[in-house]
Amino acid sequence: MRKGPVTGRWDPPYRAVPFVPRQRGTLRVVEAPGRAVAEVPLPSEGLFEVRMDPSGRRVWAFPASWFARGMAGAAWLPADPGARSVRVFDVGSGQWNRTWGFGDAIGDVAVHPDGDRAWVSCWDGALYLLHLDGRPPARVDAGSPARLHFSRDGSFAVAGTETGEVIRLDASGKATWRTRLPVSEPDPLGWAVKPVFDGLPVWAVGRVGPEHAYVGDIWLVKSGAGGLLIDAGGTSGIPLTLQKIRAAGVDPSTLKHLLHTHSHGDHSGGAYLWRAMGLRIVAPESAALATTWLMPTVSDYGVWVPRPVDVPLSVKRVGDETRFAVEGLDIRAVFVPGHSYDSAIYLVELGGKRVAFTGDLGFDGQGVLDRCWGDVEKAAAVTEVVRTRVLDYRPDVVFTGHDAHRDGAAFVEKLVARSEEAIRKARSK
Repeated sequence: MRKGPVTGRWDPPYRAVPFVPRQRGTLRVVEAPGRAVAEVPLPSEGLFEVRMDPSGRRVWAFPASWFARGMAGAAWLPADPGARSVRVFDVGSGQWNRTWGFGDAIGDVAVHPDGDRAWVSCWDGALYLLHLDGRPPARVDAGSPARLHFSRDGSFAVAGTETGEVIRLDASGKATWRTRLPVSEPDPLGWAVKPVFDGLPVWAVGRVGPEHAYVGDIWLVKSGAGGLLIDAGGTSGIPLTLQKIRAAGVDPSTLKHLLHTHSHGDHSGGAYLWRAMGLRIVAPESAALATTWLMPTVSDYGVWVPRPVDVPLSVKRVGDETRFAVEGLDIRAVFVPGHSYDSAIYLVELGGKRVAFTGDLGFDGQGVLDRCWGDVEKAAAVTEVVRTRVLDYRPDVVFTGHDAHRDGAAFVEKLVARSEEAIRKARSK
């Protein structure tokens, strides 16, 4: 439980931060009118889902999972071996008496009305029909993780896959038919998509309209046959973003990397979907803390599916720098935590121009102190980094989190001057 703002003056209307050591919970079986008939520790530490058979004789337990695959198929981060096991609790004996292990994390479990068998979905796309009598499991290749449900009489089950296929499964464990649900692509754009500035291979592909809290700006940087994305936006605008990317002459399937400027929801909330499309997330290593668990409550802008950082940048203190190469581009990352735990600036040469992507570090009319939520010391440290690293870089163009500036160096000069004056006044009070 926190007692004050998370950063500076930013104090979203909640106090709980769900970041605690993993604990072993308790399974309780209660019958009407409330008498407990069993109480036993869960099989291991972590979160579990449970399914009870209609007779109340057994409980099937498996690790909880995000159906949206935000954590790349891991039912839990970190992905422990237990995320791949289904356990059965016998109410009569009060014992966990059956365990099945699988080659990948569990996606879903549906228990037959007789309680003696169950279908299990795994993230590798396999479905298994398990029997308590010891018969070998029947296996069906669904091609992707699936949600499962038995018919009321148990004569068949239905699997719905993440690829949009519906599969009927008979009592023997065979797929009797499969059908793919129709998919409608968004209509092609009715307007031309042009670079933000002529001669610079950067396109604005994220924002749907004037609001940005759940959409956000996404910058597409073209390089060679493909390119990369700067920030992920939210989720609602992704179909339109994909159309904009195509209209810019890039096949979305060729994109392999997404760079985070910071872990607030309007910039990173939709990253789990981009990651599911094959993009690798590049961010300061500290972003893993916020984006795997804290982001839903610390970043505001709603609740987002957790996901890991694939390419963690080794920067730990304000002003730390590192270089990395993606899509043939040599990129400098400068660490400037203050607006968020993990804010970063990316400096790169594009089309013969020096370009800076600064995230939400500062805007017209708002300096670094404003964006560091009134934390004077953090703002002073970040402003010094901006003055000595970004201003010395003399960027021709600056892309902030929500705008673009053609005269980049002039924008940074004004930002530094505004920030230093605000910090001086704050310290004199």
